[in-house]
Amino acid sequence: MVESLLSNSAQWQHQRAALSILEQCLYAAPVTFAQHAPIAVEAALHLATTNQNPRVQFQAMVLLGALCEADESLGSKIRIQNGGRLLQAISALVASRCPKVAAIACLAVVSY
Repeated sequence: MVESLLSNSAQWQHQRAALSILEQCLYAAPVTFAQHAPIAVEAALHLATTNQNPRVQFQAMVLLGALCEADESLGSKIRIQNGGRLLQAISALVASRCPKVAAIACLAVVSY
């Protein structure tokens, strides 16, 4: 279901829903989700940098922050493998014109 929502780039609501589903799966079953963490990171990074909708950017930052916080419990070394890309995407959104996106990007830096 997440794959079909992510592939629909015409509607931002689908992309935001997919990111939200990934976040909830991370919280609900972190051990089972660990195998899907790299895919979630790629999806969040891609949408954070390419999508101009503030709601999608916000949800991507929420997911990236949650992944950074859960990194040690997942055992996936997300920060080690994607650190530069994570910080680049997050720092770009710290300068967002949308205060809510900028604030959550600041919190994602803290989570990192």
